[in-house]
Amino acid sequence: MLLGFRTIAFKRFPIESVLQMISRLGYDGVELCFENKELNPFALVSEEIERIKGLLKDNSLRISALSLHTDFVENELEFKRVLRGMQITEKFGQKIFIISPGYVRDLNKQAQLKKLKEKLKILLDEAETLDVFLALEAEPGMTIESTEETLNLIEFFESDNLKVNLDIGHSWCIGEPIKSSIMALKDYIVHIHLEDIKDRMHKHIIPGEGDLNIEETLKTLKEISYSGFVTVDLFDLEFPEIAAERSIKYIKALINRLS
Repeated sequence: MLLGFRTIAFKRFPIESVLQMISRLGYDGVELCFENKELNPFALVSEEIERIKGLLKDNSLRISALSLHTDFVENELEFKRVLRGMQITEKFGQKIFIISPGYVRDLNKQAQLKKLKEKLKILLDEAETLDVFLALEAEPGMTIESTEETLNLIEFFESDNLKVNLDIGHSWCIGEPIKSSIMALKDYIVHIHLEDIKDRMHKHIIPGEGDLNIEETLKTLKEISYSGFVTVDLFDLEFPEIAAERSIKYIKALINRLS
């Protein structure tokens, strides 16, 4: 099991500083978030990609995944950003690209789901061409919220390129038992997001400061022999480096207890 941290928490910092801080704290890798200004997929030309790859190497960091959380179903420009994000993922030599399924807005959920499927069909065709995993992240209030809805979508497409980024806190927010979610999705999980949650409210907080049973989470991941990244998912932080440090100390203490 490897530990990562998302760059979105450091959106006010230049990418060089972000990678240095994450490396210094002892993380194994980093999730490159296209929401960061310097990682805008439309602006990432080959020279800049190579520069960032060099920075990652200099800081002994692996890429856990690349991601773009944007509502691409109704917005054609955002859909193009997602397509470009997949292409950039391949250019980084990576396979995991995380997306969210979009909010249910004016349409009812079934109508929104139909539109989501139409967009995903195009994305999955491109993912297959690029040999990239499209890792869907279910989220409260979105078209895909639950483990059951995630599995139904996977069954609908029957694509080897449609995988899961399981956000543990999101499952907890909608009342799903963590162990059950992990076990049900274990054949499709390629990446994990981890944060803590208080009172099942969808607000990401530092691991160890909420109600989520993170020890059980890590134990269950160990039971299924998960060897990929567990990436801390925090954002809108006043002091992100402090939050990242507290997170890794807490998670590593639990891992050591389970070993």
